[in-house]
Order: sequence, then C-alpha cells, then structure tokens
Amino acid sequence: MKKSEKKLRFVSNLLLRYSFPCGKILKSEGVLPEDDYEILINSIKGKRKFPVDKFEKYFVVVTDFVDLAANEEEIREYFWFSHNSEFRPIHCLAMPGVIKNVSKKVVVRNLFTKRDVEAIPLLDVKKGDYVVIHLNHIVDKITKGECDKILDHLKKIKFNEISKRVDKILPARVKSVDISKNKAVVDDGFEEREVNIKLIKDKIKVGDYLLVHYSHAFKIITEEEAKMLK
Repeated sequence: MKKSEKKLRFVSNLLLRYSFPCGKILKSEGVLPEDDYEILINSIKGKRKFPVDKFEKYFVVVTDFVDLAANEEEIREYFWFSHNSEFRPIHCLAMPGVIKNVSKKVVVRNLFTKRDVEAIPLLDVKKGDYVVIHLNHIVDKITKGECDKILDHLKKIKFNEISKRVDKILPARVKSVDISKNKAVVDDGFEEREVNIKLIKDKIKVGDYLLVHYSHAFKIITEEEAKMLK
C-alpha cells in the first residue's frame, strides 16, 4: 500500500480498533506504557484522539504495511486479505463471525473455526450482526457479503506449522543481528526467520533469546524463560 504524503495528526478509529488487540499484547510485554495505553482505550471509546507519532512508535507491524492516511476500504482490504496469510499465527487472523448473544457476555460464532467464543466488543453490536474478530475482540461490523469474502479467502490459505501454533508470542534464539537495519535472524525451533528489533532498546547479540510475534521482536528473555515458553 503506497505511503501517503498527507501529514496526519491522529489515527482513525477503525485502524485503532483493528490494532487494539495487539496493543494489549504490547502493554503486557512492557512495550506500551500504561499512560499511552489509557490514551488508546479512550481513543477507542471516542473520548479523545490517538496521535500518529505514538501509533508509529508502538504499532510498528501495521505501520510497515498500512498507510495511516488510508481510507476505511483500504484498511479493511489490508486486514481482511494481506494480513490474513499463511505466515501469520492462526490466532492473529481477522476472522468473520456472527453475534449469537449480547446479554451478560457477548458470544460470537467464529465462522472460520465454527466455534462459539466470548469476545470483547470495541463497538456497539446486537444479535445477528456480522462482525470481524481479531484476537477475541470485535473490531468491526460488516455485511453478510463481506463476511463471505473474508471466509472464502481464509479457506484458500494453506497454513504451515508456524501458523498452527497457539502461542501468542514465541521464544526464539538470535542467529545474527544487523543493527543498522534494525533486523535480526532468529530460530524459533521451527524455522529461521528475519524479525524487526526496533522495539527493543537493549543491545541484542547472537545467542540471546527474544520474544517474537509474527515479524517483530519485543523483549530479551533468559534461556530458562525461553524453555518455559516452548
């Protein structure tokens, strides 16, 4: 998606909703500070705006692929199709669903896995609505036709063994580091792959263990911690 030259001050609510579940992971790993997490929550609720500079600082995965000035159609196009690929763990996918219950808890039928799950709504929903679920958060309302398009795309994906893993964040050992490009090659026990390391402030060296999620590393951990997470 081509980067826009338009200078934005704030991120759209739609992009925030799709990105918010990853923000919770960033908070749990100490990457997203409590104060900025509160700004993010209030921005989702429409009580304030989330600044572009903060979004670019923390949400490095999505900003690698999505123009922050993109319209709603372009944002959805990314998350429904480009984001949903065989290279991403299955739990990270943006999946279509239908609301089954909205009483004490919101229950969604995940139309890809065919399972009913409790989900956290980031917008108002009612029984029968077609929605998009991202990491057990309801991030968007869609039409039945749009739901079918996402489902058709997901059914065509040939998921590899990495995608089938259920770990939210994987431990991996550093094989090589290129500080000038903020890149490292890591081995997560299944394959060697390149990850972005710009979220980690400490110096990384060969042999270190990192927590990685998709294409980015978040934290240096000990070998003992890595073994516990395997």
